[in-house]
Amino acid sequence: MAPSGIETVTPNASDAEIDAERTSESWRREKECAAHPERPCPSRGINARIVPIFAAPFQAQIYYGGPFSQRDISLLASKNRAGWEARHYCGGSLIARNWVLTAAHCIDDDLVRRGYGIRLGAGDISTAEGEFFKIAEVRYFPDFVRPAPGKIIYQHDIALIRLANDVDTERTQQSASWTQIARSRYATMVRGAELSRDSGKLMTWSLDGTIRIWDTKTGRLKSTIDHGWYIQGAALAPDGDHIVSWGMGSKLWEADSGTLVSKISDDSDSVAGAQFNRGSSRVLVWGSKPGMLKMVSTLPGGVSKTLFIGRSIDDLKVSSDGSTATVLSATGGSHWLSQVDLIKMSETSPAIEVSSGLPAGPLSLKLVGNGLDGSYQLSMIDGPVFELRSVNGTSVLKVDHGAFLVGASMFDDNSQLVSWGMDQAVRLWDVRNGKQLHALDQGAFVAGAEVMKDAKTVLTWSPSGLGRTWNLNTGKQVKSFDLGKYLQGVSFARDSKRLLAWNADGKVTLRNASNGKPIQSFDHASPTGVSIGYIRYNLPESELFAGDRVTAFGWGKAANIPGEKPSAVLQVVDLTVIDTESCRSEGGWDENQITDTVFCARNASSKTCRGDSGGPVVKDDRLVGIVSWGKKTCATDGMPSIYTDVAQYADWIAKVISESVAPSE
Repeated sequence: MAPSGIETVTPNASDAEIDAERTSESWRREKECAAHPERPCPSRGINARIVPIFAAPFQAQIYYGGPFSQRDISLLASKNRAGWEARHYCGGSLIARNWVLTAAHCIDDDLVRRGYGIRLGAGDISTAEGEFFKIAEVRYFPDFVRPAPGKIIYQHDIALIRLANDVDTERTQQSASWTQIARSRYATMVRGAELSRDSGKLMTWSLDGTIRIWDTKTGRLKSTIDHGWYIQGAALAPDGDHIVSWGMGSKLWEADSGTLVSKISDDSDSVAGAQFNRGSSRVLVWGSKPGMLKMVSTLPGGVSKTLFIGRSIDDLKVSSDGSTATVLSATGGSHWLSQVDLIKMSETSPAIEVSSGLPAGPLSLKLVGNGLDGSYQLSMIDGPVFELRSVNGTSVLKVDHGAFLVGASMFDDNSQLVSWGMDQAVRLWDVRNGKQLHALDQGAFVAGAEVMKDAKTVLTWSPSGLGRTWNLNTGKQVKSFDLGKYLQGVSFARDSKRLLAWNADGKVTLRNASNGKPIQSFDHASPTGVSIGYIRYNLPESELFAGDRVTAFGWGKAANIPGEKPSAVLQVVDLTVIDTESCRSEGGWDENQITDTVFCARNASSKTCRGDSGGPVVKDDRLVGIVSWGKKTCATDGMPSIYTDVAQYADWIAKVISESVAPSE
């Protein structure tokens, strides 16, 4: 699995090469596919999320050869010999101190003699990270019969691998679930970073509730704040004096000392968001109770005001001058009953409702803009369409991006829009007439786009770390640079000369916006050791039902292209279980192929592929499945794939492990 195109498009391709590709027949087919994400499309790549290894510390890799160093990898590459790609074979799951569960078709009795091993604790398999273990023995399910070469294993595709040595229990937690292990390392997952107006202070926050304030001149940590678990976000006041955090409850903090100033809402309340005004004198908090907006003063003796609009708040955008806010609300949380409320704010009054109940449309997902004068707002619509609407709900402009939208943003002066979607393209639009000005080809899944304050340059970025800057007048690429793997977000400093990039490994880097080179680095939380942990497997009484959501992990290939090049970094796809009869009819399979020892699952825009075999499929912290087989086409074709149902083999797994001889010390 990998983001669409990450393996097939050269990041530094010239404009001429990109233009030539766009005029080709393959580009035409790809464009047609992108416009209809719900349809089968053999040429469309697979979209997946990159995750660090501590999100799946049970993930194992079956690889060829002994332990190797980064120098070995470099030498192999320099001599044009098989490198890390050829050494990847299959995935697996660590389920006990020296046992890995995988697919039977991934192994054979000669695995040990041929020099295969197990690697644990590696997120990026193109590097030498992780720990390496020799294989002592392999065990198949007794009824397993190996098919003829090239044939699919339809039944009992499950096997156990015993490691020659125990996994170091001091570095793992056998009794903990994998999410508990991940939570102990959540301090490394930076989810947001923000600079003060003068860029003198930097705020970073992570999913464990930790907020840190840094002095950017010295690089030193000024204060640490603990919001507590279930944090959803944090914001730094423009003047850098205060911080607001929210999630379960919302709190106002003094930035320099980390002192709690006030508890805006109780910890039992779910808060959706918060935003400071430009003068840093007040903060607007919403969603702590259905339909509630609260304006809180940051000044000594300031007064808080509250407004109820009577409906749950799904999203809110404040205009850049802070005078108006557009609220997307819904009765009962249903987007089919979505409405827009336009409210007016002042320094003395929290909110004066000036227009209410404007129709937002049945498929409105979120607001991505707000007119300076409150005259219109931009709604992102489910699918490829976004729409500009007036305050009375009239459609002013509707534009088709051509692929499922990931995000969109309006320029500060409301003259242009930038949108990005599943087609790897970022598109620039003229708001006045709806015409497309430029289509920028990122060459990888686009996670975000940030426009400089001068509105002359846009930065696009991908989770793989690929960053590109583009001239908005010409549509030409200016620079391409690496922002680091596991990239979580990017934003420009207020002077637009520098940019912030934050990564899941805990690093926040201040970089030169013109070339992407690091200026200063801040370590939100230093990871220690490698992430290795066991996962519990489903017991015999456990059942999966149609409609259940599961998550598959792996390093499988990305697209329907020749060769078997895997993804270097660990990725996940979310899948939905479907019933057996639907699986048989849609795949053209019979009851001898789809048995009661497997389950079928799919996703309209993602799937598992070659190289994911043997890997874990997880639901609610339990190993429920093993990646087994599916259609040969490695593409987003809407077809289900087949996974071994671990619960059907739980008794056999427990019996093998309990009867095994302890490994020699």
